[in-house]
Amino acid sequence: MSESTTPKTPAPDKPEKKRQDEDASDERASVEDTIRGYYEALGAGDFEEAYSYLGPTYKKAIDYNKQIWIDSQESEQITDSTINSVKVQRVSEDEATATVDVAFQDEGKDSRFFLEWMLVKEGEQWKLDEQLSGERI
Repeated sequence: MSESTTPKTPAPDKPEKKRQDEDASDERASVEDTIRGYYEALGAGDFEEAYSYLGPTYKKAIDYNKQIWIDSQESEQITDSTINSVKVQRVSEDEATATVDVAFQDEGKDSRFFLEWMLVKEGEQWKLDEQLSGERI
């Protein structure tokens, strides 16, 4: 006598697990959006906007002097930026790390950098808080 067997279907994801995965995906996208927004603002010459993406550690390092930071950016004479890639390495509740490969065009020359950032969450917004490493490529 042979028994018929029906294949078992996998149990569906638990709703809370699925929601956590979606939340993590949303946070990763938000971190990436922050990095892209910052470098797009720099490339467009909108330094007020770019400054708004900076976190407390970065601002403390420049002594909270927005105008000096803006003047410094203007002196670079950036005319455009190209974001080649953004990779979010890690996201927790209030910190994230990510890398960006970005190229800048300025008066007469191009430069490209690979940078690693620590981001922190302020309220609902991610901020670029500390540049962990950077190299010209």
